[in-house]
Amino acid sequence: MRSFYYLLTGLVFTSLTAIAQIGFGPEVGFNLSNYTGKSDGKKISNQPKYGGMFGGLLELELSDHFFLLPGLFDYRNGYAKSFAGGTKTYAVNTLEIPVNIEYKFGPPQRVKFFIGAGPYFDLNYDGTVATSALPIYSTYDIKMGNDASDDIRSFDIGLGAFGVYQITRGLFFRARYQYGFLNMLPQGNSNNSLYNRSFSLSVGYVFPGDLKAKNEPEKIKEEEEREQMEQQRKHQ
Repeated sequence: MRSFYYLLTGLVFTSLTAIAQIGFGPEVGFNLSNYTGKSDGKKISNQPKYGGMFGGLLELELSDHFFLLPGLFDYRNGYAKSFAGGTKTYAVNTLEIPVNIEYKFGPPQRVKFFIGAGPYFDLNYDGTVATSALPIYSTYDIKMGNDASDDIRSFDIGLGAFGVYQITRGLFFRARYQYGFLNMLPQGNSNNSLYNRSFSLSVGYVFPGDLKAKNEPEKIKEEEEREQMEQQRKHQ
C-alpha cells in the first residue's frame, strides 16, 4: 500500500510541476510524538517516542506572499508507557498528506521567515509493540482497525502549524507541531482515549519551477537601478 501511495504521489507531483511550473522538493527530519488521553476517566501519563520523517512537498504560488503546500510524508509516530519492571513501546508507521497555507514575510527573493497551518490526513499502515522487561524482550505487530481486539485505529485527521527559516533560496529549516483530532483507541469513548500529538524538526529544499521566481533577481536589480536614478535626480 505504501508503494502505491508513493507511485501515485510521484505521478501527481510530476504532472503538476509540468503543467503549472510550481516549486517542489524533498524534506527530511526527526519527529517526537506521544499519544495522550484517558483510561477509565483518568489521564494517561505516557512517554514520548523519537522517530524519523521524510517526504516531499509542492509549493503553489497563490500571491506574492501566500502559497499552497500539499505534500506526502512518512512519519514514525508512537509512544511508550512504563509498568512494573519494564517498558512497552508502540512504534507506528504513518503516511501523511498535509494541505497547508503558507505566508512568506518580505518581498520575493528576500524572504527569510514563513509561517503556515492547515489540515492533515493520516494513514497508519504498519507498526510494532516492543516489550522490554529485563532479561525478556519481545515484539509483536500492531493490529490496526476499529475492532475491540485492535490496538490503534488506521486513520486520523488533525491540524498542523509550523514556522520556517530559509537559509538561501530553496533551502529551509522547519519546526512543525501537529494536533490529532480523532480518538485513536478502537471502541474508545470520552473516558478511554488516545490522541496523537507530535513535534518535528526538518530540513528541505524547494526547487523553484515558476518563471517569476527565476526572473526575480533581475527585477530586484532593475528596481534598485530605478531607485538610484530617482535619488540622482533629486540631488540634481
